[in-house]
Amino acid sequence: MPLVFLFSVGFLLYKLANKLSFSDEKYQYAGLTKRASAGFIDVIIISFFYFIPLSVVDAIIKSQAVGDSGHLNSESNISEFLVIFGPFVYYSIMESSRYQATFGKRILGLRVVDSEGKRISFLRSAGRSLGKFISITSFFIGFIMIGFTKRKQGLHDMIVDCLVVSDMAPFLKHADGAAAPEAPSTPFRAREPSADFQKEALRRFKAGELSEAAFLEIVKRTP
Repeated sequence: MPLVFLFSVGFLLYKLANKLSFSDEKYQYAGLTKRASAGFIDVIIISFFYFIPLSVVDAIIKSQAVGDSGHLNSESNISEFLVIFGPFVYYSIMESSRYQATFGKRILGLRVVDSEGKRISFLRSAGRSLGKFISITSFFIGFIMIGFTKRKQGLHDMIVDCLVVSDMAPFLKHADGAAAPEAPSTPFRAREPSADFQKEALRRFKAGELSEAAFLEIVKRTP
């Protein structure tokens, strides 16, 4: 029954996401393969800097607690909590930071934004991280949905209305709503930004709507 319930909720959210998707695509959405690759990089980083040291400390504590079963069980429960708590904090902080991405996402040029392309709050990022447990416990259906939804959203993205986009893909507009100097259908990588475009990029960067990496790329390419 729990599986049927989770699948039903995921299917309904999938339908809702497709119905509410923008008719004009403002972003280059990150697909399943690229996001999985970023996730793999993050797993390596978390394992090396968190899980391995945690395992060593846990082994030392357990070796000292042999003979005291009650104490050993208590330490075991703490270890299980830390295994979940560490990655939760990592994703929640990194994806709500000014970089809007974990190290894995930054390496592959991805960032997490809300439906308007803005930086998400820590609480929203924490909700997205908690939503990943639902995506995992539904036999990874929540992640597989990334490959089929219009905006490449997983179940955990839909829960908090977030997107994972290419860092160089958001199309800038001037404050008055006019189109940017370059063709709006062309990503940053394919443009030669003008001085006006750079000014708009600076405004977006200060407002937290553009990552530092994307801003520096624009500055570098501006004549």
